[in-house]
Amino acid sequence: MSGKIGNNIGYSSGSVTAPSAGVEIRSDDPTLSEGLMWYNTTANTLKVARNLGAWTSGNSLSAVFKNGGGCGTQGAAMGSGPQNDTDGTQEYDGTNWSAGGNMNTGRYWLSNFGTQTAGVSCGGYASGLSGVTEEYNGSTWSSGMEALATSRYNGASAGTQTSGLYFGGSDST
Repeated sequence: MSGKIGNNIGYSSGSVTAPSAGVEIRSDDPTLSEGLMWYNTTANTLKVARNLGAWTSGNSLSAVFKNGGGCGTQGAAMGSGPQNDTDGTQEYDGTNWSAGGNMNTGRYWLSNFGTQTAGVSCGGYASGLSGVTEEYNGSTWSSGMEALATSRYNGASAGTQTSGLYFGGSDST
C-alpha cells in the first residue's frame, strides 16, 4: 500500500497475495477471536479482531460520591473527597465498597493517583483552593507531603505514589 500522509483512501500499489507475519489471506471474514488479523481479498482490506467487551455494573458505593477523586485497579480501588463528606474515603475490593480512613484535610474536586494501598490525593477545594497533598496506605492518610506549587482544584493526575504527576485544573474560583 502507498499513499499520501494523512489520506490513504483510494491509493494502493497492489494487493496482498501471500501470507506474511501471521496475516491470513481469505476471501471472507473468519469466526472472530481476539487478536486475529487477516486480509480479506474480496473487500481488499486488512482486518483485525479487537477485544470488544461490555460494561457491567457492580455494587453501589456505600456513600453518595460527587466531585471526589479515585485511583487503583478494578480489584482494589479507592476514592476520596466526595463533596458531601469531604474527608471521606471509599475502598473497593472488586465486588463491594466500604468506608476507609478519613483524610486529614477535607476537600473535594481533588485528584488521586496510585493504588488503594499506596495512593496520593492532591489539590482540591473546600472553603477555598487547596494545594494539600496526602498519602494513603490502605487505611490511614498521612499529611506533611510537599504541597502543590499552586493551589488548584478539578485537575487530573497520573502515576504512582512515588512518581506522580498533577496537571490542569483551575487556580481561580
